[in-house]
Amino acid sequence: MGDESRLGEILDKVMKEVPRVYLKSRPTHFGRDVRLEATLTATGDGADELEARVQEAISKIEKRLPRGG
Repeated sequence: MGDESRLGEILDKVMKEVPRVYLKSRPTHFGRDVRLEATLTATGDGADELEARVQEAISKIEKRLPRGG
Protein backbone atom coordinates (compact mmCIF):
# COMPACT_ATOMS: atom_id res chain seq x y z
CA MET A 1 0.00 0.00 0.00
CA GLY A 2 1.59 3.24 -1.08
CA ASP A 3 -1.05 5.72 0.09
CA GLU A 4 -0.61 7.08 3.61
CA SER A 5 -4.14 8.55 3.66
CA ARG A 6 -5.64 5.12 2.89
CA LEU A 7 -3.56 3.47 5.61
CA GLY A 8 -4.57 6.26 7.98
CA GLU A 9 -8.25 5.52 7.32
CA ILE A 10 -7.70 1.86 8.19
CA LEU A 11 -5.83 2.72 11.38
CA ASP A 12 -8.53 5.20 12.44
CA LYS A 13 -11.22 2.53 12.07
CA VAL A 14 -9.21 -0.01 14.05
CA MET A 15 -8.59 2.51 16.86
CA LYS A 16 -12.36 2.99 17.16
CA GLU A 17 -12.91 -0.78 17.34
CA VAL A 18 -10.11 -1.76 19.73
CA PRO A 19 -10.20 0.12 23.02
CA ARG A 20 -7.02 1.60 24.51
CA VAL A 21 -5.03 1.19 21.29
CA TYR A 22 -3.35 4.08 19.46
CA LEU A 23 -2.13 3.67 15.88
CA LYS A 24 -0.10 6.07 13.75
CA SER A 25 1.12 5.69 10.18
CA ARG A 26 4.38 7.21 9.03
CA PRO A 27 6.17 7.09 5.71
CA THR A 28 9.76 5.92 5.92
CA HIS A 29 10.55 6.55 2.26
CA PHE A 30 8.93 8.81 -0.32
CA GLY A 31 8.86 8.66 -4.07
CA ARG A 32 7.97 5.92 -6.48
CA ASP A 33 8.71 3.14 -4.00
CA VAL A 34 7.01 4.74 -0.99
CA ARG A 35 7.26 2.73 2.20
CA LEU A 36 4.84 3.04 5.11
CA GLU A 37 5.12 1.82 8.66
CA ALA A 38 2.65 1.92 11.52
CA THR A 39 3.30 2.41 15.22
CA LEU A 40 0.96 0.66 17.66
CA THR A 41 0.67 1.68 21.31
CA ALA A 42 -1.62 -0.12 23.75
CA THR A 43 -2.48 0.26 27.41
CA GLY A 44 -3.95 -2.35 29.68
CA ASP A 45 -3.89 -4.11 33.02
CA GLY A 46 -1.20 -6.69 32.44
CA ALA A 47 0.72 -8.51 29.76
CA ASP A 48 -2.14 -10.80 28.72
CA GLU A 49 -4.52 -7.90 28.16
CA LEU A 50 -1.90 -5.94 26.23
CA GLU A 51 -1.07 -8.93 24.04
CA ALA A 52 -4.77 -9.47 23.30
CA ARG A 53 -5.26 -5.82 22.30
CA VAL A 54 -2.17 -5.82 20.08
CA GLN A 55 -3.14 -9.06 18.36
CA GLU A 56 -6.73 -7.88 17.82
CA ALA A 57 -5.51 -4.62 16.27
CA ILE A 58 -3.01 -6.40 14.01
CA SER A 59 -5.66 -8.87 12.86
CA LYS A 60 -8.12 -6.10 12.01
CA ILE A 61 -5.45 -4.14 10.11
CA GLU A 62 -4.40 -7.21 8.11
CA LYS A 63 -8.01 -7.95 7.14
CA ARG A 64 -8.41 -4.42 5.76
CA LEU A 65 -5.15 -4.23 3.83
CA PRO A 66 -5.27 -5.01 0.12
CA ARG A 67 -3.62 -8.26 -0.87
CA GLY A 68 0.11 -7.78 -1.07
CA GLY A 69 -0.38 -5.07 1.66
